[in-house]
Amino acid sequence: MDLSSKSKQSTFTLRLIFIIVMLSEISYQMVLPLLPQLIQQLSPQLPHFIASPQSLYSLLMSSFTLTVLLTAPVLGYASDRLGRKKILCLTLFSMLASYVLMIYAYSGAHLGLFLLARMLGGVAMSSTVVAQAILTDIADEKARARQFGLIGLALTLAMVVGPFLSDTLANTPALSIFQTNTPFYFCGLLAFLCLALIILLFKNSNQPNQHTRPTLSQNHASLGKALPYLWLYFLLELSWSFYFHATLLKLLPIEAENIHANTVFLIFLGLFMSLSLTVLFRFLEKRLNLSALIFWGSSLMILSSFLILLSHSLVLICLSSLPMIIGVALVYCSSLALLTSETGQLKGGLVLGLSLSIMALAWTLSGASVGFLVSITPIYPYLIAASLMILVLPSYSKKWYTLPYSQS
Repeated sequence: MDLSSKSKQSTFTLRLIFIIVMLSEISYQMVLPLLPQLIQQLSPQLPHFIASPQSLYSLLMSSFTLTVLLTAPVLGYASDRLGRKKILCLTLFSMLASYVLMIYAYSGAHLGLFLLARMLGGVAMSSTVVAQAILTDIADEKARARQFGLIGLALTLAMVVGPFLSDTLANTPALSIFQTNTPFYFCGLLAFLCLALIILLFKNSNQPNQHTRPTLSQNHASLGKALPYLWLYFLLELSWSFYFHATLLKLLPIEAENIHANTVFLIFLGLFMSLSLTVLFRFLEKRLNLSALIFWGSSLMILSSFLILLSHSLVLICLSSLPMIIGVALVYCSSLALLTSETGQLKGGLVLGLSLSIMALAWTLSGASVGFLVSITPIYPYLIAASLMILVLPSYSKKWYTLPYSQS
């Protein structure tokens, strides 16, 4: 294949992966607003060991995150060994099966079926890992950070579009075919479309064989190189998740006066995260290297964690969150690019699977503890968010001014 054909194939693959990630994430985001209705429907048949609807919510969410924790590294490693296409098809089939089960669980109020559906949904989340690994196969190191930004853009756009579609499809009385379970059918359709696109259009981006498959010793060496960046990614996700959860709780009193406060904040977050992941990151990476971007991104996150303590209105909360949004985008793209550059594309699936498990762990830890911390004082989650990113600064403080792709 000549360079021109290879470039066209890479561009086509990038666009296809962007569409797949966005559609699959839209379907995931469409389910979340329906959970309260489903929990209310399942409440009459709760077994004795589930004391309340709140306990059921925790069970449904924890079953999902636990499955992600356990399966993401395994499926990422499998994509290194067996090829991206096979594992991507497996995760998308799991997504389709999960929505089919949700339809039956919702219509018959079957708790067991819905738990199984949530666990299959956790398996399906690894499609993002495989998509990111595909980018490591087709993009060189200089373009890799921008490509991760596009994946982040797809995920962010889905955060805005998914809940809107779910609400529209579930609450449109003017159209009799739209019912409360209609979003599940639509999600199943999206999953089927994603699976069909991959089967028909995607050409495997890695062709592992006995000679190119990473050995056990190679994987150990790769993990050793990856540990500093996996630790950085964990600090990023834990800091951001504490900030995000605490801000949603901070908006509750405002929500009582303005019922659209949360929606406005999430749309604001999605809009500026999208701009930061694309336009701003592309502008800055031409002027600073990835380590410098991590330093400045971490600094912005620390600044925002203190600014929001002084904000008590919706407008001020949005404005004080802007440095956090920009900082998260810069550290996210830079850390994943450095992570995959250090480990190489043959082990990309494994380390990216570990990164997804780390993200699930961080959001689980913050979600489980932020309510307790806020009940003591609303300041604590923001202090933790700032402290976590302060830990990052010493490792990158000497590189805050360095030029693009000069890591020395």
